[in-house]
Amino acid sequence: KRAKGLVRFSEEYIALIGTKEEEQKGAYNDPFALTEKQVKGLYNVGQYAWTAYEVFILGKLPMGSVKVCDHALQLYVEYQLGRQASESRNNK
Repeated sequence: KRAKGLVRFSEEYIALIGTKEEEQKGAYNDPFALTEKQVKGLYNVGQYAWTAYEVFILGKLPMGSVKVCDHALQLYVEYQLGRQASESRNNK
């Protein structure tokens, strides 16, 4: 079941990237620049995958008291936010 799910997800992802390339012919095309709707529209993708995509692919960290949906991902986000705060204090 997992293997079939991974195959379906991969096929949908490849089709999505192909569609983006067709829509943006001649223009700069970043295959990783997907919207939340596009990512969540892929087979078996939910909030956790979208949050991980934002953090690891887009480099966006939730700010303030925003909680991510997984404890390991939450720890990573808190670590990165602390690191950024420390770097900004050291650069002043």
